[in-house]
Amino acid sequence: MNVFDNVFRGIPLYVPAATLSSYPVAYAWREFTNIPPLFTEGVDRIEALNANICQRNGQLVVEGADGLTVTLYDAAGRQLAVRHNEGAPMHFDVPASGTYLVKVGSAPARRIVMVK
Repeated sequence: MNVFDNVFRGIPLYVPAATLSSYPVAYAWREFTNIPPLFTEGVDRIEALNANICQRNGQLVVEGADGLTVTLYDAAGRQLAVRHNEGAPMHFDVPASGTYLVKVGSAPARRIVMVK
């Protein structure tokens, strides 16, 4: 039994562009015919924005996101905060240790692991 037995094989299957070539040969995916690339960058690619994201004193700090909107998510994808940066470092209090996602502007999210 295949988990895709009742799935129409012509639906779009969006995958990261860097892994596109491996999907037609993978057993579970090889019958899908419509596989356009979803994005070309990985989840950790924020350096092009010159944004620095780090942990300091129990806070998540975003520097260098001048003029951009910064969104903070928890590991389950729930939005915790949205702020527009006006040039100063942004400090986010996080409710607990764990993994958080930060989205700077329209760039992919970046994973941050907080340890308190």
